[in-house]
Amino acid sequence: MSGPFLGADILNACKLMFPTAGIIDAGFLTALAEEDLKTAFRKNALKTHPDRSSALGRSPEELTRLFQELTFAYQALQTFRLRGATDRVTPRTHQRPRPQWSSARVRRPVMNDFYHQGILPQRQLRLGEYLYYSKVISWRTLIGAIVWQKRQRPLFGEIARQWNFLSDEQIRLILKIKKRGEMFGECARRNGLLSHFQQLAVTGRQRRMQPLFGRHFIENGLMSLIQINLMVGRMEQHNRRLRYH
Repeated sequence: MSGPFLGADILNACKLMFPTAGIIDAGFLTALAEEDLKTAFRKNALKTHPDRSSALGRSPEELTRLFQELTFAYQALQTFRLRGATDRVTPRTHQRPRPQWSSARVRRPVMNDFYHQGILPQRQLRLGEYLYYSKVISWRTLIGAIVWQKRQRPLFGEIARQWNFLSDEQIRLILKIKKRGEMFGECARRNGLLSHFQQLAVTGRQRRMQPLFGRHFIENGLMSLIQINLMVGRMEQHNRRLRYH
């Protein structure tokens, strides 16, 4: 009792997160605890995280794609778990909410995905977060934009080597001893290979060299420059109101 009762996106997410599971049906998801899902995500993340490309002997590009798919699956299952029992077992595709803004159109990619359904968080937001929480872009589009920007950013070790802060041997050592999830610069400073000033200088250079976040949507035809500027203005207004609240 698996296929017709679960959406294809949820079924694929289950198969990706629990590859050794037997029958995947509504009962399987009803019994799925949050800790089970988190444990499965951590286990699979160790096999797909781009930072472990050297240890796993796989290309960063391949691991980035796999880790992105895993993240989508995890978020989809988290959202599915939080829905009511009526929403969990349904033969129809969940209807996406329409963007809550002006008549300007946003071309969305055709994909199984979900959009934020709550209110705008009352905290300061970055552009990607603001677009997602405003229901202008989906979770998958947001993650894709973040991955795109990160891939365009020069590597921390590359800049540190160009500035003679680190040698090739030191860079290899940092990649070997870096803890899971730890930033390259943090590991270098923690082990006395970089000063705090050097770490800040390289990080600042990285940020200046990475492309603007909104460029991703313009280059991929998802939004126009006018639409991006409009949303940036709204985001700044939102952040100013909270800054002085």
